[in-house]
Amino acid sequence: AACGLDQTKELPKFDGVSLLPLLKQAGKIERESLFWHYPHYANQGSRPGAAVRSGEWKLIEFYEDGRVELYHLKSDGGERLNLAEKHRDRARQMRARLESWRKSVGAVMPKVNPAGTK
Repeated sequence: AACGLDQTKELPKFDGVSLLPLLKQAGKIERESLFWHYPHYANQGSRPGAAVRSGEWKLIEFYEDGRVELYHLKSDGGERLNLAEKHRDRARQMRARLESWRKSVGAVMPKVNPAGTK
């Protein structure tokens, strides 16, 4: 959208919504949840994982060990207090939504290197 492309024409399998209105401080977007899938390592220290933001809540799943973190962004914008244990049902529901979304978009999951690490 920021480049002026028609996403429906240029990206027919596009699963997304423009965040441009948020960047322009013009309001909100029409989407219940936002999803991220990052299945690889990066030289900035990133680890494979995924996240879902739904309302004031954000769940992060780490692919290496299956660990999840849950944050209430309205009261903890710095994501310092992991509430996954305290709000187990919410964490479980959000993780299920994340898994369902991954399946719906055909997200490619990371695989263990058969050659191992040295």
